[in-house]
Amino acid sequence: MPKLALLFLLMLWGGVEAYSQERGPDLLHGASHCLAVEDVDWLAVQRTHVKFVRMGYAFGIETEPGERHIYVIAYEGARRSSGKIFDVFYYKKGRKTLFDVQNNASFKWSGKLVDFVDTPLGGVWTQTHLLTAVKRAGWRPVTQFSVKDLSKPNPDVTCRSYVNG
Repeated sequence: MPKLALLFLLMLWGGVEAYSQERGPDLLHGASHCLAVEDVDWLAVQRTHVKFVRMGYAFGIETEPGERHIYVIAYEGARRSSGKIFDVFYYKKGRKTLFDVQNNASFKWSGKLVDFVDTPLGGVWTQTHLLTAVKRAGWRPVTQFSVKDLSKPNPDVTCRSYVNG
């Protein structure tokens, strides 16, 4: 029975990836916009005045009906050896998308080992999913966005987080 349950979970996870894959770059851009423009300055682009950010993503599994999320990774420097990961829930309503930052953590990646610099909120389940998402995002190409582009107003995107409700 456990093998059958594992097979079902893998098929479900693959289905989420396939369903969302075509919209991935658009969702990554919208979520990155929220991380760059909000008062919290999640990406520290307002303080550091960087011109470009290097981003990656992986999709999370739907834990509640209608609850979808994308893990957004902001890489530091030219390599993927460190950065920040954000768990961002998103909700579509017509043309508009609401992005809600739920969790974040800094990480270091050395060889096959990914570890947190600072432990994220949540327990072992949350930490495991964040670490797995960093590894899964590592299989995708990195997307580079200009901070100028991300900072432009986007009428199709609404941003929210656990910090500013």
